[in-house]
Amino acid sequence: MTKAKFEGKQEDLKDLRLKQTRSEVAFQASETWLKAFEMKRQLEIAAFAVRVASSQASDAQAMERAGRLNHADSLRLQLAVSEARSGLARAKAGSDMAFAALREVLGVRPETKIELRGGLPKLGNPPTLDKALTMAFENRLERKQAALGVVLAEYGKKFAYTNFVPSVNAFAKSERTIGQLPLGAQAFQHTYGITASWDLWSNGSSTFAVREAAQNAAAAEEGRRSVDNMIRLDVQQAAAAFAAAEESLTAANQAVAQAEEVYRIQAVRFKTGAILSSELLLAQNARDAAQVRLATAETDLVLSNLKTQKALGSELPQL
Repeated sequence: MTKAKFEGKQEDLKDLRLKQTRSEVAFQASETWLKAFEMKRQLEIAAFAVRVASSQASDAQAMERAGRLNHADSLRLQLAVSEARSGLARAKAGSDMAFAALREVLGVRPETKIELRGGLPKLGNPPTLDKALTMAFENRLERKQAALGVVLAEYGKKFAYTNFVPSVNAFAKSERTIGQLPLGAQAFQHTYGITASWDLWSNGSSTFAVREAAQNAAAAEEGRRSVDNMIRLDVQQAAAAFAAAEESLTAANQAVAQAEEVYRIQAVRFKTGAILSSELLLAQNARDAAQVRLATAETDLVLSNLKTQKALGSELPQL
């Protein structure tokens, strides 16, 4: 009976490991999807920068023909178009690599076209630290596996101690002879018996087996404590990362608004001849960089939310 319980616990441990593997794969797929979404956004920003730079270069050529702009400023804007196209090529390469990784995670063919629709999910407020720790200790699969490891180690101690007790087996046997019987023979024969064996001397192997089982039990208990410490650290790190991502997103939104306003003002001043093209390009580059940082900050916040879900013990990501 004890052995049957032991084997049942082993099956439970295998199930938990299978769930753990599926959970890891699911979260990896979600992170890969987020990376692909971020690169898609950056590709859109790079394409928009090319259109803006091309429009500015066309306006500059018209202003040069009208005598309102010198040739050097016009060349700077044409050079900006080349740089924008180079940035678009880099963004496309990054997007292609991100989508290739996504196809591998999803298990689809390399030529399969994947289209990401919609936007990033809206996130709610994370739980308090005390509640988060309670959820993590209740749900984390690693803790359940560690607890089962302790139980299995205790079974190992029980099995080791059986070497010090006798082994007793009882048996019963019933036989029937069909056909003509010899004189005095009976059709049914019953046999009963008990066998007992006891190893009185094992050259210390039984003692060493008990010591090893005890050490394994102590190691399993220490492993469970280490898992608890790891869970507490994971939850606190996830909470800190999520708070930092929220602050970064707020700063990125403000930076985009400010950069857009600066660019709008500089574009008007450039058309009136108040500034050179170099100052306009500085404002344009600052705006593009702010938009890229905003896209990264938005995906980082969702990624931090995924890591928080994983730290709290969610088996599957919620997007």
